[in-house]
Amino acid sequence: MARHVTHPDFDLKSYVDRYHGTVRILRLLYVGEKCSHGESKNIAHDAFRLALSELKASGNVTIYSRVFEQASKLGGSFLMDFPDPSDFSLLANRSVRNQLTEMESKLRVAKQQEDTSSQKKILEEMGHKYHQLGEWADAIQFFDEALQLNRSSSKELSANPDIVFLARKLIHCSVHSDRFDQVNKGCRLLGFDKPTADSSEVKKSFDKLKRLGLLGAAADVAMGFSLSLMRDVKDHSNAAMFLLYVSCEESPLPSELIHPHDIVSYICLIALSTFNRKAIQGLLSTRVHGEDANGKQKAERFKTLLQYNPGWRDILEDFLSCEFGSCFEKLERKKLDLMLDKYIGPSVQFHMKNILNNAVIVYFSCFGSLQIPHLSTVFNCDEKAMERTLVELIAQDKIKARIDSANKVVYGRQASARNSAFESALNMGDQYSANLRALILTLSLSEQNFSVQSEKKSPLSAGGM
Repeated sequence: MARHVTHPDFDLKSYVDRYHGTVRILRLLYVGEKCSHGESKNIAHDAFRLALSELKASGNVTIYSRVFEQASKLGGSFLMDFPDPSDFSLLANRSVRNQLTEMESKLRVAKQQEDTSSQKKILEEMGHKYHQLGEWADAIQFFDEALQLNRSSSKELSANPDIVFLARKLIHCSVHSDRFDQVNKGCRLLGFDKPTADSSEVKKSFDKLKRLGLLGAAADVAMGFSLSLMRDVKDHSNAAMFLLYVSCEESPLPSELIHPHDIVSYICLIALSTFNRKAIQGLLSTRVHGEDANGKQKAERFKTLLQYNPGWRDILEDFLSCEFGSCFEKLERKKLDLMLDKYIGPSVQFHMKNILNNAVIVYFSCFGSLQIPHLSTVFNCDEKAMERTLVELIAQDKIKARIDSANKVVYGRQASARNSAFESALNMGDQYSANLRALILTLSLSEQNFSVQSEKKSPLSAGGM
């Protein structure tokens, strides 16, 4: 994972305009941290200034302190326009803390009177207040308590609007605070037990939410599970499959979690890295799926999502048609933007390497030998990087080849076709020899009137008395 990203041409405004609320602030903070060195410092200044301006108006003390601390390390005259975190805490916290104190008193009274309805309402309001302050652990606790009270009074969890609302808030708070165990808990409340996108149970659960009209909840579950799985690159393929359950027509935009523009980027980058060619073709065409209705639905949803980030269609089509020069040129233009993404950013280098490996394997399979300079031109990379890639693929036995370093040529192992024919001839000879020996032995026995007969069993030995 790259500690810092140099991207002085990054269009910060277009990027953050896709988001609102807490997720907008968190993405600004991430960009500021990644761009805080080298030529990208101006981007970091702008990101921190925007974040502090919005936090100053919202009263989120916890995140304000985090952003101010990071901005102070970077320095800049813009910090003079913002109060110190300790002063800001006194100003912003006073009214909210007073409200929380009153709510706690009301909650105690409601518990004494065993007024469940009032308890639910107060706990939910306290969760919102703590979320406003950026104290997500407390927000999750109060949302969870409210959920427990609602669960005790409802058998059909996903059909209860209060439970659905609180489960979605729990998912949002958990993602914002990176507490993904709570994300899974919120998803379970909506009928999802295991985060395996291809299972029939998951499909049934999504269909059920959509039949009930809980379209936003279905999108939040898909995004929540996906972001939870994206912490480990081994689970990225499953994460992408979950995102294919999201449709921009089924949830309010912009999202509290991920914007459709970024959903397309996540799906396509992961697909090129981990999917097989047929699965990639299935993203672009419903014909590939035959009678598979679920596959067709995913392809239709992805087609709608592509409207938010259409450049990826060209990249996928270039990859499938083996136009790798054009494909990698376009990928390089997107690479730095992706590295500044809070969720996919840490694994971009891993996926880019995987995509290159997959492309080299496909391209090399068509040739007996290739010049390394030619390959570096085709894949839009330098010769040394291409040679390292070839060495790794040969070592992993993913391509059968050898490298002539002096002449910068990679040769396929030509022994494959000739050796196969030779080995086939040897095997046929061995088989013919064995069959001939068996035939001669049979004829010899026949000539000597030699035969072997099985011993006939008496009725008694066959089971008689």
